[in-house]
Amino acid sequence: MWYKHLSTILIKLGFIIFPHDEAVFIHISFQIIIICHVDDLIITGPNNNQIEQIITELNKTIKLQDLGLLNQFLGMDFIITNNKEVFINQHKYTSDIINKYNKQDLTPISTPVDLGVQLIKSDSKASKEDIKLYQQQIGALLYLALKTRPDITYAVNKCSRFMSNPNKLHFKALDRIWKYLNKYPKLGLYYNCNNPLNTLKGYCDSDWGATLIQGKALVALYSFIIIT
Repeated sequence: MWYKHLSTILIKLGFIIFPHDEAVFIHISFQIIIICHVDDLIITGPNNNQIEQIITELNKTIKLQDLGLLNQFLGMDFIITNNKEVFINQHKYTSDIINKYNKQDLTPISTPVDLGVQLIKSDSKASKEDIKLYQQQIGALLYLALKTRPDITYAVNKCSRFMSNPNKLHFKALDRIWKYLNKYPKLGLYYNCNNPLNTLKGYCDSDWGATLIQGKALVALYSFIIIT
């Protein structure tokens, strides 16, 4: 009901709903974009006066609290430079989950996956406590991987396949990710808005750590960068 109410107001103000993500509203003529997550909103555009005009119109129907220039949203920290660069990370969230699962004393390491190690199903049944702990850690890491840390996506995905019955090797692989986060807790996404080409670039690397399986090479996506 709230989304229906909000979208109705924004459409009357000249916005359209982005067809690939209904939480994004675009004002074509003003070049203003509004991103909505429940009752948290981000508004951005090239003209501050037009942004203020939209906020004023919204305030006539919806009570808004202006939090100023974006610096945090949904647990993500935003650093916006005067040179039109944006860096997004989850340093605080990363530190919090490291401490929550008592991984702060693990030796930092430079890669999230152990070279050549292949995880397989366990022959024995894990305890309910181990299953719960493993699933909780995977959940915490998945949120991080999906938001700002594509560098751990492959490793987390591999470990997540064994959530129903993890064993010691699976926990060891999970600890490898924690060790990597201990070494690089502040990494995140970087956007440079000065690129005139507006190109989308993707990078992938062969999984050289894994051997050929039944004559087929494994390929893993390690990083994905958007340059706008």
